[in-house]
Amino acid sequence: MPPYFRSSPTSRTGRSAPAAPAPRRRPTRQRRFEAPSVPILNPRRLLNNTSGAGPTAVRHPVRVGVRPKAARRKWNVSHVVATVAVFGVIAAFVYVFITPDFYIYNADIQSARYTPADQIYQQAAINGFSAFFIDPAQVAGRLEQLPHVRHAVVRLNLPNRVQILVEEREPTLLYQVANDVKWVDDDGVMAPVVADQKGLPRLIDDAAAARRDERHLDPALLQAIRQIATNVPQVNTFRYEAPYGLFFISPEGWRVYLGNADDMANKLATWEAIRPQLLKQKARVQEVDLRYHTPYWR
Repeated sequence: MPPYFRSSPTSRTGRSAPAAPAPRRRPTRQRRFEAPSVPILNPRRLLNNTSGAGPTAVRHPVRVGVRPKAARRKWNVSHVVATVAVFGVIAAFVYVFITPDFYIYNADIQSARYTPADQIYQQAAINGFSAFFIDPAQVAGRLEQLPHVRHAVVRLNLPNRVQILVEEREPTLLYQVANDVKWVDDDGVMAPVVADQKGLPRLIDDAAAARRDERHLDPALLQAIRQIATNVPQVNTFRYEAPYGLFFISPEGWRVYLGNADDMANKLATWEAIRPQLLKQKARVQEVDLRYHTPYWR
């Protein structure tokens, strides 16, 4: 036996010596969120789980050779019909916007007495436009800006027929400022005189104090004049001056002051009661003032 062996692996008693205790390992510290409390939330398990239970692993599809769509598509009758229809629609649009058959070059104008047809057509602003770009409502609005047109109706019929019907203002009064005379309709709208209208009442207003603006006369004053002309048919000319307001010259030559248009019915009733008395008395009268509650004359 070599000298460096003091004893055999077994003791003198024949029993094996007890094994040396294994060194104690320090427990490894898990990182935060490495082992979640709910196993299903573990991302490693989601990716590595290939069993049937639980979430399946994310697999990327294997790309195989794909033939071009044009090579796989088979043309049939429906495709041919759709292609022909598309080209037909394009050809129709080209025809509609190129051919002169759909463009406006004249119009059928009806019921115009005081406004020339050329002026109405020019105001409509439709000459040379395609029928598909014309809005009848907008054209009617432009026509109603003419001084004699009260209302307009525009009808459009394909391919290029336009019908214009106008309702014009009828004059009921002549309004004179200096040497300028205008027509006035029932609404008090003034318009140029384009025809001779005999028998219409005339209001002379040298200071232009009776009108409301450049184109409108006071409707209440117009109504008062019409009421006087109906009750006193001998009077056809009226005047308006400040501060007297409205007045007229009676057949006897008297100046009859009426003031504003308020309470015109009572003023006319007073005039019809006073006039016979003055004629019976053969009084020399120059003025009769009906502007106040108690009339007077001198």
